[in-house]
Parts: sequence; structure tokens; C-alpha cells
Amino acid sequence: MEGVSGKTEGPTRHCKMSRKVKRVSSAAIYLSTASLIMTILCCTGLFLLWSKYEAAIFELQREVKKCQQPLEVGDKSSTTGNNEDFMRRIRREAHSISRDDLHTLHTTLGQILMKRIGQKAPSSCITNRTIICKQGRRGPRGKPGPKGPRGFYGLPGSIGPPGAKGLKGDIGPQGPPGPPGPPGRSLLKPLIVLAPENKTVITGLSAKFVCKSKGLPQPSMTWTVSGRKVSHGNSSFKIIEVENSSYLEIKSVRQQDNGTVQCKAVSIMGEDTKESVLTVHVPPTASVSTSSVILPASSSWVFKQACKASGFPSPRVTWKKIEGPSYRTFSVGNLLNIRNPEKKDSGIYTCFATNAAGKANASIIVVVREHKPKSCKELYQEGLRSNGVYAIYDTKLTPYNVYCHMSDGGWTLIARFSNADSKGWGKNSGEYWYDTLELGSTTSPTANSDMISKAFYNVKGRDIKLTRSDQSSHPYLLNARNCFSQETFRSKITSFGDFRNNQPWLSSNNGCRYSCRVQSWGSVSGVAGFAQSSCSSDLKSANHLSFWCHYGSGDGAVLMIGGGGGSCGRADHGIAITEADSPKFHEANGDNFLDFGDEPRRTPVTSYALNLWIH
Repeated sequence: MEGVSGKTEGPTRHCKMSRKVKRVSSAAIYLSTASLIMTILCCTGLFLLWSKYEAAIFELQREVKKCQQPLEVGDKSSTTGNNEDFMRRIRREAHSISRDDLHTLHTTLGQILMKRIGQKAPSSCITNRTIICKQGRRGPRGKPGPKGPRGFYGLPGSIGPPGAKGLKGDIGPQGPPGPPGPPGRSLLKPLIVLAPENKTVITGLSAKFVCKSKGLPQPSMTWTVSGRKVSHGNSSFKIIEVENSSYLEIKSVRQQDNGTVQCKAVSIMGEDTKESVLTVHVPPTASVSTSSVILPASSSWVFKQACKASGFPSPRVTWKKIEGPSYRTFSVGNLLNIRNPEKKDSGIYTCFATNAAGKANASIIVVVREHKPKSCKELYQEGLRSNGVYAIYDTKLTPYNVYCHMSDGGWTLIARFSNADSKGWGKNSGEYWYDTLELGSTTSPTANSDMISKAFYNVKGRDIKLTRSDQSSHPYLLNARNCFSQETFRSKITSFGDFRNNQPWLSSNNGCRYSCRVQSWGSVSGVAGFAQSSCSSDLKSANHLSFWCHYGSGDGAVLMIGGGGGSCGRADHGIAITEADSPKFHEANGDNFLDFGDEPRRTPVTSYALNLWIH
């Protein structure tokens, strides 16, 4: 079994090796065949390349032989031409050679050619390796070579100058009409809208309005405020116009602007007008006639004080006591009433004026005292300093109101003389001077009418002064100090006799019953009755106030102001003057008496009155 197995493995291994040898032999045959083919191709290529080289060498030798002939001196153009023709042939022959062959030809053939040419060509044909031969016979024209590739475009040339303008051509035929355009806008009558329709403004604030218009053509717009046309240059207004709108601003509204604000638009198609109601509210004001008052305690008297209020709309006025109760206080409209004043009614009373534009107030200090002052001088001594109406007491301790001028020590207004009404101070009855009566506006120093206050026969004093009713600060015209001995004016004036019912106040022709010296004069120039204030004569010298005076047979005065006599206008100048034959009251003779002036027959001054004060 083992011998059989050994015999079997030997042939099998031999067969496997034979197959491997066969594969190697086949590969060797293939490689040998390929190498042979490559060798043949290589030799063939080299042979063909050498043939081309030999042909080129042959051509070059033939050209060199042509150079055996001697060169003609100076025939440079021929030489140049032969060289160029020679180089063209070289390039033509080399054109059929590939790039690699051409490179080889350039590196190797050049050396061979130069070596051969250098051996066979005469020295006259070769100079510095440059072949110079005599031009030979021109050969036949060769076939044109293939067209070379197109070269690149050159850079554009510079723009030439513009040519001359050509002649205008003929007008072409009219083109077809275009499509119709959109329809135009129709002419419209102005139409405006004004806003706001109504406006309420407080004085001092601004008010703005806008007026917008429609219409074609665009209308022009104007503004009117309370009937006054507004212009662009008016600094109180500001007008701004933007497209179809106009804006109006009243910078600071005044009370006179209250009314209508009108906007008007006008064009060739007509006009349109709109109005807005402008209501101007005026803040209220409040005032009282005096800042303080002293009242006497009384069980049968009512103190009344008015509050003057203004504004728009009309303010509502109320009174209120600032501190403490007010048992006997009530108000009717703008009037404060304190019934039966007592000491506990003293305090600050304020009136309030209120409307839609705001509030205002004014106060008065009320002092109720058990002491009963009998003159403005006593009130001044108690510390009061404000001019105004105060309550004082008569001899029966009955209170009554008077006007006090506190700026100069507490003067009481007692009487007034006016030419604007009847000649009461010259009545035959003499009642104004002698009777106990109350006449006219006793608490107003500015009225222009006759007046007799209870103070005329109740207030005692020493000093006398006269003022004009048209001067609110009451500057004196004359000031006679210590004219009386602490007595009332009536008691002094009537102490010289009873001259009522046509009784003359002086029987002698020249004289005065009484006179006192004037310490100071005010501004009396041109004031009626004061023409002789600085004159002196045989009746009286200047700077005097005289009572019951008469001069000659026809002039007289109850109060003669200044000097009197022959060179001083006689005696009919001052207060209650007469032109009668004897010095007495004659109210029936209209041209013989004046309440005050410089001569009864002159035109009386009626624009103001004279106020009489006592201190």
C-alpha cells in the first residue's frame, strides 16, 4: 500500500510543475515578441528620421556648392535674399517634422551642419557662422502653405474728431393719433369745513382754528375775528396755509375777540363762508371800597359793605367770615350786612367772586369797638390808615357813615360845593348853612353835586382844607391850620349872626366877619375861586381864608379865598359869592350868585366841585 502510494504521488507532482513551466515559457515568449516589435519600430523610426536628416544635409550641401561662385561686392540685397530663401526652405523642410524631432534637429543637426558646411564651404561664404551667398536663380513658386491661425485683435484706435453736422432732414409724415387721455377734473365751486364749530377760551390763552377747502381752481381763504379782518402781518395772529387748508391761531385771546370767527373761501367759481362761535371767558375780579372799618357796637344798626365784582360770565359773589362765628352776618348778592354789630363780630370778612374762568377774592377787616369815635381823626388815632367809609357817632351816639381821608392824619369830609346843580348854597332861606339836614352823597369825594354831611354840624376840629372832586388822591388846594377852636364848621360859621331871609351879613361897605391864615397852598393855578390867592389889597392880604366878606356896594362872599379889595377883584371870589347890591343870599337873581368861582357873572365851572374837610 505504501509502495503504491509512493508511485502515485510522483507523476502528479511532475504534471503540476510542467503546467507552471508552460505558463512561464508562454510569458517569456510574449515579452520577447513585444521587445522585438518595439525594437523594429524603434529602428524604423530612427531610419526614417535619419533619412530626413540626410535629405536635409544633402540639400544644404547643394546650396553650399552654389556658394562656390565668388560674391559680388556690394550685392548685399542678393545675399540677404539668398539667406532668406535658404531659411524659408529650411523651415519648409522642417515643417513636416514633429515637435520632438524638431527639438532633436535643433540641438544635434545644427552642429553637424555647421561642421560639414564649415569644411566644404569656402571662407568667403561663411563669416561668423553666417552663410552669405550670391543670390541664385529664383526657383519655382511653391505651393501655398496651410492658412495659419487667426491672430489676436489689435487695440482699438483713438476716436477721431466729430464730423460736421448734417443738414436737417425733411419733416416726416404725421404719426397716428395716440390713445385718448383720462378725463380732466371739472371746475367746482368752493366748499369749506371749519373746525371747531364752537370754542370757549379764557383771556390770555391761545385759540386755534382750521379751515379746509375744496374746489377747482383752488380757492383763496381769508379769516375774520369778531368783524376784524386778520392779516398775515398782524402779530396777534398766526396764519399757516398748507395745500387746501388754512390754520388760524389767536396767540393771546382778548375780551374783544369774543364773537364769531369766520373763514371765507373765494375763487372764480364763487365763494363759501363758515363761522365758529368764540366765547371768551374773563376771570373774575373782586374789590371792596376800603380794607378796614371800625364799627361802633350798636343794637339798632346794620353795617353794609359792597363787593365790586366783574368778569365774564358774571361772577357769583359770596361773603364769608374767615375765623369765628358770624351770628348777625348775612349777604344779599354782593352786599355784606352785619346786623347790630358787637365786639365778637370783629374779624376778616372775604368776598369770593367765582365764574367759569376762575376765582377772585377781596377782604375787609371789621373792628367793632365799644368806644364810639366821633371823627376820622379819632379813628386815625386808633391806628386806622386806609382811606374809605367809616362809621362815627353823632352827639346822640347814633352812628352814621362818613368818608375819611387817612393819608394826612384823619380828615372828615363834611360838605361839597358844585355849580353843576341848583344854587343851593345861595338860597334866601340860608338852610344849607343854618339848618340841620343831610344832603347828597356824603361818602363819595368824587361826586359833582352839592352835599351836606351830618359831620358838618357834628364833627369838631381846628383845621380846614379844600380839594377838587376830580382828583382821587385828594391833594389839598389850601390848608388852614388852627382856623377853629375845636368846634364844628356850622357852629363857627353861624356864630357871627343869622343872615337868613335876605338879611345882609355886613352893614359896612368894606370888611369881613372873620379870617384865618392859610399855612400852605396846593396847585391852585386856574382853579375857579382861587384867582386872588396871592393878591393883597385894602380888604385882605394874600394867604387868608375869610368869612362873611363885603366890598363896595355890590360884591360879597361867605368864604373869600386869598386877598380882597380894590386891586384884588373886590370881594366876590371864593365860595358862595354874590354880585348883589348888599351882601346877602339872592338865589332868585340867577346871574348874581355862584356856589364857587371868581365872579358871579362869569361862566361857571361845572366840570368839578370843591370838597370841604375838617380835622
